Amino acid sequence: MTPAQPPHMIVGGFNRREDWAITLIWKYNDVFVSKLVSRFLGQTPFNQDTVADIFGILNEHTGHFKSLNDITRFLNSTTINICRDELKKRQTQEKHEAGLIYHYRSMEEDDIEIAEAVARQQMLVRLQIARIPGKSGQIFRMQFVQYLTHTEIAQRLGISEKTVRNHLSAAVRFLKMGFADGRRRYAYALVILLLIYLYENF
Repeated sequence: MTPAQPPHMIVGGFNRREDWAITLIWKYNDVFVSKLVSRFLGQTPFNQDTVADIFGILNEHTGHFKSLNDITRFLNSTTINICRDELKKRQTQEKHEAGLIYHYRSMEEDDIEIAEAVARQQMLVRLQIARIPGKSGQIFRMQFVQYLTHTEIAQRLGISEKTVRNHLSAAVRFLKMGFADGRRRYAYALVILLLIYLYENF
C-alpha cells in the first residue's frame, strides 16, 4: 500500500511521535508484522497481543529513523527477537511442565509400589500372627495389638509374668519359622523392625 503522505513526512511525523504518523506506520506494517509473528509462533489467540507489544517497542524507541525502510527493518528485527524469546520461554515452560509431570507421575508410581509392597507384607505378617497357636498367639496379640504390659496380661490370664514371656518367645519363634524361607525374608525383617508400627491398625 502506498502511503497517502510523502515518506519523508511520515518518517518525520513518526520521529516527533505525532498520532497520525504512528497510525499510518501501524496501518502499513500491521499485516507484515502479523504474518511474521504467525510464521514463528503459529496461529494463537495471543498473536495480536504480541504484535501490539512490537509496535509498543517501536513507539518507545528513542532513536530517529531516516526512512520508512529503517522503520520496517526495525520492526522486522524486533519481531524476530520477540518471537525467539517467546519460543525460548515456551520451550523452558514445556520442559518445566514435562519435568513436573514426570516427577509427580514417578512419585505416584513409587507411592503405589510402596503402598502395595507394605500391604503385601502386612498381609503376610497378619496371616502369620493369626496362625500363632493357642495361648502364645493370644498373648502376642494382647501385647502388640492391645498394648498391654506383661503384668497386665499376667493379671488378666491368671498366669505369671515369666509364663507370659515364655509364650511371647514361643510366638516369636513361630514367626521366625514362618518367615524363614528367602521369599519371606523381607517380611520377617518387617516383623523384627516395624512390629509395633505395623499393628497400630491391626
